[in-house]
Amino acid sequence: MKLAITSNGSILSSQFAEDFARCRFFLFCDTESGELLDAIDNPNREASCDESAEAARLIVVNEADALVTGLIGSEAGEILAATGLETYDGIAGTVGKNLRKFREGDLALRKGPVTGMYSGKGSPATASPPEPGEGIGAGPGQPTGFQIGQAEEWVCIACGNRKPHSPGTPPADRKCPACSETMILGNKELG
Repeated sequence: MKLAITSNGSILSSQFAEDFARCRFFLFCDTESGELLDAIDNPNREASCDESAEAARLIVVNEADALVTGLIGSEAGEILAATGLETYDGIAGTVGKNLRKFREGDLALRKGPVTGMYSGKGSPATASPPEPGEGIGAGPGQPTGFQIGQAEEWVCIACGNRKPHSPGTPPADRKCPACSETMILGNKELG
């Protein structure tokens, strides 16, 4: 499985980044081998909230099967949720620690709409003290959340092409037949 983890650096010993849209890097890891596959700079980390969806598209285009992160804004959250991507609450410490906890089944899977609480010490459901030598928290913050409607069709993130979706039957290939980019689940509100 290809796992994306938000990070403040480009290696597994880098600190986990609590804020999805503002992280410096997205690290893509192989959950079976525990190896780092790729470290992609987040070019949108200085973008406004309205442009944070580009960070979500970067995760989708790089074909992650799951994501470990903290705070996710509503626009980025809608895109990630529409893909069916499993999202897990990360914990304070290194990316390597989060990868290990994911592999051991110790990270909480988010159910329903992707929401987050920024605590600076990991997400509330999985908060744990940092291990020696790992970072410190940044204090309390604000909750965020959104609502997602019923998905009705697949929508291309690049060209907007649409194709029907049969609930419970995801397509074998999420690539757009028109431009070969990734398609996400959408509806009239999202699409």
